[in-house]
Amino acid sequence: MFQHLIGISDRREQLSNEGFATMSHQLFTKSGYDSTDKIMELIQDVKQEISTEREQRLNDGEIKV
Repeated sequence: MFQHLIGISDRREQLSNEGFATMSHQLFTKSGYDSTDKIMELIQDVKQEISTEREQRLNDGEIKV
C-alpha cells in the first residue's frame, strides 16, 4: 500500500484533489483501512516505528545530534 501511495504522490501534479482523494481512499480501503479510526491507528503505528528506529540509530551512533 505504501508503495502505491508513493506512486500516487509522484503523480500528484497530474491529479485533481478529488482524484487524489479517491485513489487514496481506494488504496486504504483495499488494504483494510476502511475507517478513520483504523487510519489513525496506522498513522500512530508508523510514528511509533519511526521513533523506535530513530532511537535505535541514536543508540548505535549512526545519528549525531
